[in-house]
Amino acid sequence: MASGGLSPMPCGTGDISNPGSWEDVAELLVPELQKRGIYWNDYAVLYQGGTFTENMQVKPGQTLPHDDHPRAKLR
Repeated sequence: MASGGLSPMPCGTGDISNPGSWEDVAELLVPELQKRGIYWNDYAVLYQGGTFTENMQVKPGQTLPHDDHPRAKLR
């Protein structure tokens, strides 16, 4: 808790101040938003084992960043 001003104010991440809140978002809010068409539910890589990079590149099989990407130097 941070103090100062008229009342105490919670500080820190949501996980610290309200444990379980991120699970609630993933399990309750996202499916409801998908039903309403507000949140996407389609991905370019829909097979088992698709990586985050493949989804970001929108290219199945592209598991490494492109050569001109700054992260490519870290291989």
